[in-house]
Amino acid sequence: MSEEKLRSIDQRQEMQKAYLQPRTVRDISNLNYFIPDYQRGYRWTTVEVEQLLNDIYSFESKTIESGTDTWYCLQPLVVKKMTSFPLAFNQNQDLDWFEVIDGQQRLTTIFLIIHYINERFRGSKKDAEPTIHYQSRESSSEFLKNIIIGQEDDRSNIDYFHISQAFNKIHDWFEAECSNYDKFIIKLYDQTQVIWYQTYEKDAIEIFTRINTGKIKLTNAELVKALFLNSSNFENSGSLYHKQLQISLDWENIEYTLHDDSFWLFINKEQNDIPTRIEFLLDLIKRKPLGLRDENFTFLEFFNDFQYKSESYIFDQWYAIKKTYLILLEWFNDPILHNKIGFLIYCDLQHYTLQNMLAKYNSDTKSKFESYLNGGITSFLLSIGCDLEKIEYKSNQATLRRILLLHNIETMNQNKSDDSKFPFKKLKDKKNGWDIEHIGSVTEKIPDNDAHKNAWINDAINHIKDANLMKRCQNWKADIFQELFHDVVEYFNGPNSKTDDTTNMLGNLALLDSKTNRGYKNAVFPEKRSKIIEKDRSGQFIPICTKNLFMKYYSTNVEHNHFWTEQDRAEYLKNIVETLSVYYNEQ
Repeated sequence: MSEEKLRSIDQRQEMQKAYLQPRTVRDISNLNYFIPDYQRGYRWTTVEVEQLLNDIYSFESKTIESGTDTWYCLQPLVVKKMTSFPLAFNQNQDLDWFEVIDGQQRLTTIFLIIHYINERFRGSKKDAEPTIHYQSRESSSEFLKNIIIGQEDDRSNIDYFHISQAFNKIHDWFEAECSNYDKFIIKLYDQTQVIWYQTYEKDAIEIFTRINTGKIKLTNAELVKALFLNSSNFENSGSLYHKQLQISLDWENIEYTLHDDSFWLFINKEQNDIPTRIEFLLDLIKRKPLGLRDENFTFLEFFNDFQYKSESYIFDQWYAIKKTYLILLEWFNDPILHNKIGFLIYCDLQHYTLQNMLAKYNSDTKSKFESYLNGGITSFLLSIGCDLEKIEYKSNQATLRRILLLHNIETMNQNKSDDSKFPFKKLKDKKNGWDIEHIGSVTEKIPDNDAHKNAWINDAINHIKDANLMKRCQNWKADIFQELFHDVVEYFNGPNSKTDDTTNMLGNLALLDSKTNRGYKNAVFPEKRSKIIEKDRSGQFIPICTKNLFMKYYSTNVEHNHFWTEQDRAEYLKNIVETLSVYYNEQ
């Protein structure tokens, strides 16, 4: 490993020299906080204040699968216990003071809410309020603790303005939005937590700079990492560095691999843009419920697990993370498992979540696990019925896309001489994902302006062999275009073509990237075919079944390569049914 990467890991380990613990608002309210002069003043707007009040009030604690109750968890409060004080520090130095490195805005807002509760509801028996002292803005400290209800926004000082504006917003919110004051107060004090991140690094400014330049973000995953690297977890201090280094190296390698989008989009239903991708793995292991709003759920689960546990237990937890990662990597590298699991993840079936598949894999033999996967695909097919030829395009595009995807995947799986893996990365690309393409032209998609009409006719002329139709195309006029368009479409449907009843059915549909699809503009079959051949020759990926049908591999009559006939459609559909029949036999 390079010296640069080792240096990066050493820097990250410095950040892990910390005491990390969720603490309720009640717990942090009787402490003393010092805001150094390298921090800006209070700048939260009324929007952020109102959002915090709404979030606390609307939060409902639930008992989850592990038996613990959920909390409303605020982002980290990063502090450092002060062992020395500035020369002008005029507060009681015998008390414990904490320098606030990150989280000042949230801390100040919590102070204002508690101060409001005291002013409005508590009378002479007030609740403990945090003591907040500003290094270079001592008057702001006095203004903060002496603010009263009904005081107008003070514009004489920028700190005063934002503090008074926030305090007045708290009053307005209680008047208009809070129908049960006692309920809110209980939720604030006892069901709202901050993540207390107490660092033991010497240089607080350097920590502040790292956090606020984005080099180290205290994401949920970084908080879990800090738990694993906490020195108190290790019984033998002599081997502490090597144990921390091993976890850091493993962590970096896992994160690096997860940033391979081919792997990432195999295990995710869609593009999932989270800054620290290992967090997805941690959520899986702790079975975070889908849709749960608690951003720090997984951290709290690990924190509760680590309480009073031995070093061996904590390493077992780390090995469970590595094992899950290695299982996912094994699935990714096995073409058959990759294709089937990737399909099930894409379909988002209720009983075939990634969590469920991991649990099944860990409890069964490989052959039983493969039967389980086949059963999931069978359940998908049974849910749409056996008559694939009757599924209509306009109202069933999602289902048809899955059927076409499965046809491609199973064609690849049944080719014993080919270990190809389906590129789910391309399928889930937000900009150039894949559409359903009509193979033969669709009569209702008539070009809508003269330029498009002219381009469509010119493409068609290159493939027309009928002299009369060719002449009509060369001399087309706007008033006869619609009739001419339908005649050209019928021509490329081949000799003895019937009605277009199957135009929007499975036998006339294929999977293709949306960029290519948009470029067709409902072109005639031979024009599409020539473009497919051109793209394939240039090395661009074309789904195997899409390429096969344009090459007429499914057709018994290949005399008319320029036509997509009723017989071609029927034989293509027959191949889809036969290819997928292996799953109907799983019943």
